[in-house]
Amino acid sequence: MIKAIVFDLGGVFVNDCDPMIVEDILSSFGVGPIEIKDALDSFWSKTMAGDDIERYWQDFSVETGLTLPDDYKELVGREYDNNVVVDKDMIGLVSKLKKNGYLVPALTNTNKVHVKTNEKLGLYDSFDLVIKSNDVGLVKPDKRIFLLLLEKIGLKAEDCVFIDDRKHNVEAAINLGFHGIHFSDFEDLVVNFNLIGVNI
Repeated sequence: MIKAIVFDLGGVFVNDCDPMIVEDILSSFGVGPIEIKDALDSFWSKTMAGDDIERYWQDFSVETGLTLPDDYKELVGREYDNNVVVDKDMIGLVSKLKKNGYLVPALTNTNKVHVKTNEKLGLYDSFDLVIKSNDVGLVKPDKRIFLLLLEKIGLKAEDCVFIDDRKHNVEAAINLGFHGIHFSDFEDLVVNFNLIGVNI
């Protein structure tokens, strides 16, 4: 029996705006993607595991030979603030699921920049529990973060549905016994809920 609906956030409740952010930051440095994109891409993986953002930028400067702008500490946060959009249909769906008796936690790969903006938007307020990768030092698809979730909510994997826009994360959850849905859009999610008997 399904008791919990576990959601990823980025790419599900908020748009995947990281590519736009990368492009804008590249422009702010006045260079093209070939020169520094790899170094910039590592920002997401390092900070989502809990690395300090300021230290990342210092390493970035050394690696690329670029001088950081005066506002480098706010650079990514400002871009995220300017580009992120919350899907109101998805927020409404969470409310319906909770009214129908489901536990609705979130399991998200994130960093301090994303968290700050998401808190401003009240994104986390809709969920019964939010496990953030940068808080626990574990990043999906590491099975340990899924096991931590199960420990926190006191349920077995087979009692839970996991939804994520990244296929490899969904596959990791399925391998642990979760019901898994690879998210594409709201309408497709509703269809998949109906197929597995989730009441909405």
